[in-house]
Amino acid sequence: GGVIGAYSYAPLAARFKLRTIVLTSSLASSALLFGLAFFPPVWVMAVFGLGIGMSWGPMGPLLNTLVQTRCRPAVQGRVFGAQMALFASGPPLGMVVVGGLVEGFGVALVYPFIVAAVFLSALALLGVRQLAGLDRPPSPE
Repeated sequence: GGVIGAYSYAPLAARFKLRTIVLTSSLASSALLFGLAFFPPVWVMAVFGLGIGMSWGPMGPLLNTLVQTRCRPAVQGRVFGAQMALFASGPPLGMVVVGGLVEGFGVALVYPFIVAAVFLSALALLGVRQLAGLDRPPSPE
């Protein structure tokens, strides 16, 4: 699903504003997580997983495009490095926190709360005014 979503970025970017892609990807992928929150049969989980991958897939190419078009060439390496450091360190840190919560409260209780927190975070993006700036042409530097 993620590969299909990533390949869909170019046609989506040609038709929609970048802000729309960010909001749709975030809201759709986080909403689809609710389909996994209550542990349905495996085939249902696979369908939701495919949908999550497809809806989140455009974000990778979008982030790379933003770095390449919004950052001066002299700092792109540092920006990509910081981005990769965050992407590489986030999951292990999250695993420690979530693992402790699961040990203490059980996965059936913890996972729906995590999904709700992710969805609320995606909803919060609706109020971020700076996302409107994604659709403005980059300022010459």
